[in-house]
Amino acid sequence: MKKIINFPNLITIIILTLIVYQKEIKAQDCISDYTKILFFMNPNSTEIIFSSTGKSIPFDSGNFWICELIPDVHFAIANFSVNYTGYEIPVEWGMCLPSTCHNNDSEPAVEMYVSMILSGATVIWAENNGVFFSDENKNTEFDGWSAFAVFVILVFIIFVFVGTVITELKSSQKKSSQLEKSSLLEKVENENSDLTVNFDKKKPKRTGWEKVERFFVCFSIFENWKKLQIKQGSYSLASLNGIRTLSMFWIIFGHTAEFILSSIGYYNVIYVAGDQGVAWKWPAQIINAAEFGVDTFFFLGGFLVAYLTRKYMRKKGKIHFFNYYFHRFWRIMPSLAFVMLFYTNLSYLLGNGPYFFKILPTIHNCKDYWYSSLFFFCNFYPKDFDDICMGWVWYLANDMQFYIITPIILYAFHWKKIFGWILIGLLLLISFAINLALAIYYKFNFCVTDDDYNKYLDYIYEKPYTRIPIYLVGIALAFAVEIGEDYLNKKKLSFDPNVEQNEQFDYEKLQDEKKNLIEEQIDNLDSETTDEDEDQKENESENENENENENENEKKIIQEKKELESRLKTKKETDQKNIPQKNPEAETKAEFLQQLNIPAWIRVLIYFISLFLLVFLVFYPYSNYKDQGKNWGVTTNAIYITFSRFLWGFAMAIVLFMWILNANYGFYIRRFLSWEIWTPFARLTYNAYLFHPIINKIVNGSSRRLFSYDGVAMTWGTITLAASSYFAAIILYLVVERPFMNLEKIIFPQSN
Repeated sequence: MKKIINFPNLITIIILTLIVYQKEIKAQDCISDYTKILFFMNPNSTEIIFSSTGKSIPFDSGNFWICELIPDVHFAIANFSVNYTGYEIPVEWGMCLPSTCHNNDSEPAVEMYVSMILSGATVIWAENNGVFFSDENKNTEFDGWSAFAVFVILVFIIFVFVGTVITELKSSQKKSSQLEKSSLLEKVENENSDLTVNFDKKKPKRTGWEKVERFFVCFSIFENWKKLQIKQGSYSLASLNGIRTLSMFWIIFGHTAEFILSSIGYYNVIYVAGDQGVAWKWPAQIINAAEFGVDTFFFLGGFLVAYLTRKYMRKKGKIHFFNYYFHRFWRIMPSLAFVMLFYTNLSYLLGNGPYFFKILPTIHNCKDYWYSSLFFFCNFYPKDFDDICMGWVWYLANDMQFYIITPIILYAFHWKKIFGWILIGLLLLISFAINLALAIYYKFNFCVTDDDYNKYLDYIYEKPYTRIPIYLVGIALAFAVEIGEDYLNKKKLSFDPNVEQNEQFDYEKLQDEKKNLIEEQIDNLDSETTDEDEDQKENESENENENENENENEKKIIQEKKELESRLKTKKETDQKNIPQKNPEAETKAEFLQQLNIPAWIRVLIYFISLFLLVFLVFYPYSNYKDQGKNWGVTTNAIYITFSRFLWGFAMAIVLFMWILNANYGFYIRRFLSWEIWTPFARLTYNAYLFHPIINKIVNGSSRRLFSYDGVAMTWGTITLAASSYFAAIILYLVVERPFMNLEKIIFPQSN
């Protein structure tokens, strides 16, 4: 303090105070109280206030905790620039100022403090600069919409509780009924009952209570948890679960670093973005390239939509458009609406810190533009990317728009395969042309520090006509897989592993025929039994004294049923003996013919091309970043922006094509990606994507100091963010997403 409060500084303070009074600025109370703090308070208190205020250039967050303990002061973040030693330097300091200082009248106090710390420095206030107090910029008002959000959450909690209780009660009743049923069956068998062949195929109509019960069971925690744990059905597609999960982890890793930089900041900013900062080193490309994780989801989305819909079209001959579109909206919108309601009306109540004022504008965007995000056109409106409600849902808007137009491509392929390929080629050429034209016209630079990077986000990054190429690659992969499967099926049918004739023996068809025959005979027997019963009733009405004859008829019917059952059983055993025995060697050959077989050298070449492209696309931009984005020309930037995402999808497609058509390809990499542990994570990917930026914003905004950029901090931040995001995703899955999927099967069974 002795070095700070000296005679020259005292003169400076007095002059500034006189200027403030002379101009009749509102800052009279603020600067006079700050002067009292500096000179007339207890020296120990003054020392504490100064120690909690930033001093280092350019960024110093001070100490929020210490300032909060001192009466009659509050904490603020001051953003300004200083002209110091001939350079204009941006500065962000945390400051402990009197409680009489407010957002709009604290600049003179800041200038006074700067003149004491940096002798000869001049403070410059730019348009977006100012002093922001944590207690004045945190909107803690619990309004009507907040109450509505709480009400909705409580309703879901009640549904979950009731559904879970009903499930447990039904489970206990089922156990007791099973015991009663087993004892009843023993009694029936002892009495030679004919119930063994008397099938009741008519289901009783559900009562009102049963319908209500079925509704609540959709929200049962235990039932939905079981569905989360269901194993992957097809091994050929199991590797997609690992790809989805790891891509989501990569996105979270990239957002961990990006959101801090764009909202709060790093105190070691020189280490990060200085002339020799780590942002310009090659390892930083792993963070910058995390956007390829989003492109991976576009690719997988295009493949799965086309692959599964084509299977349906080949079976039914057409697409049921109501089911196709309704199912998509029903699948995505409930979780999105629930998260948006929470984010807009409750999330700001959970944050508390000096930097939370930087988070609030992004939350308040939802007050104005919630509908564009909820109905999937936020990539067109609002025009500014930074104004989007939940800005990360631009991906959902693109994905939905791609989904809407996909049937056009599928029907072209369904009509004539060549038409489908031509349409994909035309769409690719159009998209490439638009990308090149925009990138060259606006001279976009593929570097996040470029001055026009926000314009790049608005014109190229978020638009469907520039992002669709990799989605089309996914559709093309589905078409290629379908053609490959058809070829392999024809190849399989041309080989008979058991007989010399050129005809394949169909075991499954034989089993189905036997099953249908047995069911038909039993149905005929039931029909005969019914006719006999009707004759019985007629005889009773004609002559009630013939009871003995009727009893004999009943015994005769029972005996005939038993004899027929015995004959059916004998016939079944005989048919099974007559089924040709499977030849292991022939089966091995048939299995070999049923899978795509590619020479080893071609497989190695495909793996090499794929790996080269993936590594090249991630690290080649380093040649531009190492010179802080000044090394690439307009042409190089335009080519990379246009073709990088398409090549990323192509690199994945050529490998997945082999894996899907041959279960033996992929070795340990495929086994790792097909690991069952990825299955529940893959099911939670959508919810984790919705939640992870919200958690990131709340944590960052509640921080009391700036973050440190280093490998350990980034790794730990990614792990904690991923863990908390997937925990929130589990809750959202059990409470909202899965219950609505269950309700769809009840309310709209035709859409499944």
